[in-house]
Amino acid sequence: MIKGVLLDFDGTIANTGELILSSFAYAVRTCLGREAKREEMLATFGLVIHDAFFMFTQDEDKIMEMRDVYRETHNKNHDRMIKIYPGVKEAFESWKKQGIKIGVVTSKKSPMVTHGLEILGLREYVDAIVAADHVTNGKPDPEPMLMGLKMLGLNPEECVAIGDSPFDIMSGRRAGMKAYAVSYTDLDKTRFVGEGEPTAWIDSLED
Repeated sequence: MIKGVLLDFDGTIANTGELILSSFAYAVRTCLGREAKREEMLATFGLVIHDAFFMFTQDEDKIMEMRDVYRETHNKNHDRMIKIYPGVKEAFESWKKQGIKIGVVTSKKSPMVTHGLEILGLREYVDAIVAADHVTNGKPDPEPMLMGLKMLGLNPEECVAIGDSPFDIMSGRRAGMKAYAVSYTDLDKTRFVGEGEPTAWIDSLED
């Protein structure tokens, strides 16, 4: 019996794709002096910000500079650009009525994900938040999902993971859970292969 759900935030709960892409492109342009291809940026979705920028440069000073530029422009435009996906609030309401616990496992920092949940009117439904600043190893490592399970007080077989990137799926599967991918992902489904292949695809959280 399923007693809990662990969900990614960006691209699963919140439609923030264009916000992330525009902020990322601006950081690459400003700090590295080149244009980032959309495919390059999409390949980093689901990673913590350091690991995402590491795919563009291995210069730690540049990565820190890019991180700061990204966060500044991201935070400035966040409230204007963030949107909730259809069916998300309805799913949260249904799960709570059924006594199903809800956790959010994200590569964002905790203040921003909490703020995002409040803007979308979802904070009251969430029982646990695992953010990038709560763990040593981010997704695809199982640590974030295992922490989420511990916070919900559940075993892996009692909980499912839901996300929009192969890194979400890998983290959930490595933690021993079934892992579902949302079909509205911005990513090419051909990337969901091997360990990143989901248990099933779902068209909405209400599924």
